Amino acid sequence: MDRRQLLKRVDDAWEAFNESYTGLSDVQLMEPGITGTWSVRDILAHVTTWEEEALKHLPLILKGGSRRGTP
Repeated sequence: MDRRQLLKRVDDAWEAFNESYTGLSDVQLMEPGITGTWSVRDILAHVTTWEEEALKHLPLILKGGSRRGTP
C-alpha cells in the first residue's frame, strides 16, 4: 500500500465514522449503552482525545523516532 492509498483509506474511514452519527439528536448522542455504558458523545470525546495525542507525536513518528526519544 502506498502513501496515496493509505491516505485514501484513512479518509474513507473518517468519512464513514462521521456519517455514523450524523443526524442524531442531542438526546441520542448522550444516550448510554452504545458500548457498555458509553454514549456516542463519550466515544466521540475518546476518539478526539486520542486523535489529538496521535497528531502531537506524528512528526516524531514520521522521522522514525519513538515517544521515548530513541530512533
